[in-house]
Amino acid sequence: MLDKLLRLNLRKLLLIAAAWVLCVILHNAIFALLRDSFGPDWDEPFFLILAVVVIPLHFVVSLVYTIAAFSWCLNRYSAFSRSKVTQMCSLPGADEKSLGRSFPSEAKHILRVFSLSS
Repeated sequence: MLDKLLRLNLRKLLLIAAAWVLCVILHNAIFALLRDSFGPDWDEPFFLILAVVVIPLHFVVSLVYTIAAFSWCLNRYSAFSRSKVTQMCSLPGADEKSLGRSFPSEAKHILRVFSLSS
């Protein structure tokens, strides 16, 4: 569950960027529409907090988690050849059938735990 939520791939990276842009646009639009009603000192806090704190924090935590998971995978299975470990840790649809049956059961478990395809 945590891996699915925090593991970055291109689709999630684009989704985070789009959410940030959307929050900035919504904050500015709501602020512009309601500035005259509530006065010049009023500010719209919800989308501002999302755009300034929540989304960047989620990105940083996800980036650190992804790097740590990939690093752990490389260190744990350094006995394999570099190309096989890279395939095993980073290919989006990698499974035991596409990589062959030459990996031990621990390596096959890594494919299930650290799969990027979701």
